[in-house]
Amino acid sequence: MKIYPPKLKEVGNKIILISDFETDTYSNSLWYEFDIEYKKHLVTEQSDAFVVGLLLLAFKLKEDIYIEGSISARLKYQLNYYLIPALCIAFKEFNKIQVFSEEESELILSNDNCQSATGISCGVDSLATLMEHEKMKGLLAISHLTYLNAGSHSDFGSVFGRELFDEKYRKIVEFGKEINKSVIKIDTNLSELLQMRFITSHTLRNISCILNLQKLFKSYYYASAFRFDQFEINSRISDLYDLLTLQMVSTESVRFYSSLSDKTREERTRLISKYQIAFDYLDVCVDPKSAKGKINCSKCSKCMRTQITLDVFGSLNFFNNVFDMEVYQRHKNKYISGLIVNKKRSKMDKNVWNLLVQNNYKITFLHFAVAWMIILEEKTNNLKKFVKSLLLKKKKYKTFK
Repeated sequence: MKIYPPKLKEVGNKIILISDFETDTYSNSLWYEFDIEYKKHLVTEQSDAFVVGLLLLAFKLKEDIYIEGSISARLKYQLNYYLIPALCIAFKEFNKIQVFSEEESELILSNDNCQSATGISCGVDSLATLMEHEKMKGLLAISHLTYLNAGSHSDFGSVFGRELFDEKYRKIVEFGKEINKSVIKIDTNLSELLQMRFITSHTLRNISCILNLQKLFKSYYYASAFRFDQFEINSRISDLYDLLTLQMVSTESVRFYSSLSDKTREERTRLISKYQIAFDYLDVCVDPKSAKGKINCSKCSKCMRTQITLDVFGSLNFFNNVFDMEVYQRHKNKYISGLIVNKKRSKMDKNVWNLLVQNNYKITFLHFAVAWMIILEEKTNNLKKFVKSLLLKKKKYKTFK
C-alpha cells in the first residue's frame, strides 16, 4: 500500500483533509472533514493520521505501507516494533507488515498554547472522563470536545449512520455550550474503506481522526471501557488493550491517555450520578428509535444496566428527563431475572448482580422463579434444535442410501 501526502480541499464551510492511496489491486482516497475554522490546525506535513487509519486495511490486504512523504519518527518506530506485532497476536489471520517512509520527522507540531481534549458521546464513560478532569489546569485542562463519525453510528458506513451522526451532533453542541467548551465535529469515510466491525477496530479509527489535530492538542483523554486488570490482547474487543494501543500511537506532539482505567463501570456510574449536567444529557441507548420523547429507550440492555445502577445509588430520579421511569419499572423485574441467568456467563452482568446483592437491593423469590423459567425455555429450545438437526442428518443419510 502506498500513501500519498495529505492535501486540503475547501467545500463551502467545510475543510477536507484527503490522502490518496494505492494497493496492489485498487486505488482510493481516505478523507477527514472538519469545520473550516479548524483549517490552520490540520496536519499536512505528516501522514500520521492516514497511516493509523489505514493500518488495519493494510493488514487485511497483507501489504506493507509505503509513505510518500513524512511520518512521525516516534510513531513509525512504535508501529513497527510494538503495535504491529501486538496486532498480529490479537488477529491470528494477520501476517506481520512493516511501515516504510521517505522521511521521518521529530517535529513538535503542537505549540505552547495547546491544551487537551476528549471525545464526547454523553455516555457514562465520556461524562465521567469530563467530571474526573474538571479540576485540571494548564496544559492538561480540557479545552475542546470531539465528536466523531468513524464507525460508532454504523460499522460499515451508511446514509443512516451519517444521518444519525448529524442528528446527535445537534444535542452534543447544546451540551458543549452548557459547559462552555467547543465541539469539533469530524466526519470520515474510514468505515466505508475498512469494512470491519467497529468494536474490533474503534481505537485506531478514532485516534486517526485526532492525529489530524496535533497542532491543537498536546493531550487527548480516550475513555476506556475496561479497568487495568482486564487488559487482554484479542481480536474481539479493541478496548481491552487500549493501554497498549494509545501509548503506541502517541507522537512527539500529542500523547493519548486511557482515562478511567482505574474504575469499574459501576464506579463510573456513581461518579456521574450527582453530575448535574448529566441529568439532561446522559445518552447510553443502543436503540434510540424506540425512545418515545426521551433520549433513551429505557429498556435496552445498556439503558437497563445504567438505570438499575443509578437506582442502587439512589440517583435514578435525577435522570427522569432522559429515562422513562414507567418503562424502566415495567422491565426491571425481568432484567433482574436475566442477571440471575447470565451472571455466570457475563462478567458485566455478574458485576451488576454483585452490586445489587452488596447494597441489599430488593430481590424476591419471583425473580428466581422467572430466571428458572428463562433457563427452562433456553434448554427446551436447545433440545428442539438438537432433535431437528438429528432428523435432518437422518433424512440426508436415507437419501444418500
